[in-house]
Amino acid sequence: MVNYGKVLSYVQNRVFYRDTALRNWSNKNISVPWLIAVAMALNATIITEESAIGTWLSTKNSSGNSKVPNPTKHFGIRCENLFYFMR
Repeated sequence: MVNYGKVLSYVQNRVFYRDTALRNWSNKNISVPWLIAVAMALNATIITEESAIGTWLSTKNSSGNSKVPNPTKHFGIRCENLFYFMR
C-alpha cells in the first residue's frame, strides 16, 4: 500500500498532469498504479506500448493523463516496449 500511495502522490504533485489524471488513477478499478507499485516492490520490469511524455502539457498528451513510462522512470523501474519483450 505504501508504494501505491507513492505512485498516486507522484501523479498528484506533477504540474504537467491535470486533476483528472489523479482521479482516473485513484479509481480502484484502474490497475496501472497497482502495477507500478508491485513493480517497485519486486524490482520488476513493466512492458507497455505507452510512450513517455515531456515535462509539460503538450499536443502529445493534451489529455493531461499520466503515462506509464513517466512514473516508472521517476521511481527507477525498468519500463520497456513490446518489441523489447519479444526479442
